[in-house]
Amino acid sequence: MTTLDLSTIPTDHICTTLRSGWFQREGLYVSPLAIAKARMVGDPPASFTYERWRHGGWYVDEITWPNGGCGCVTRNFADRKWRIACDERPFADQPTFRTRDDAARGEWLYVQQLVANTPW
Repeated sequence: MTTLDLSTIPTDHICTTLRSGWFQREGLYVSPLAIAKARMVGDPPASFTYERWRHGGWYVDEITWPNGGCGCVTRNFADRKWRIACDERPFADQPTFRTRDDAARGEWLYVQQLVANTPW
């Protein structure tokens, strides 16, 4: 569980009542962006944990997108190269990776930058 410093979160990202898609922490509800900004800082984890994705890829537990979504990597492509499943860049511009761990690390760094660039 991510420890949050509630004093650093803008008040419009904290609520006392349930909001769809928000997370309960310390008796309050916080926006997905607040969770992402707390989790996606510093260096990537030394290792990643995975859960099977129903479409053949792998959820990556350590990654939180600004919308609250989790990370996901896959190699369900004709070339069988690892990619970020929800990469929003044009397909030709998406990086490929040699291993699942490399893809997870690449997604972590990509999402970290997205989170940092997402304004409150």
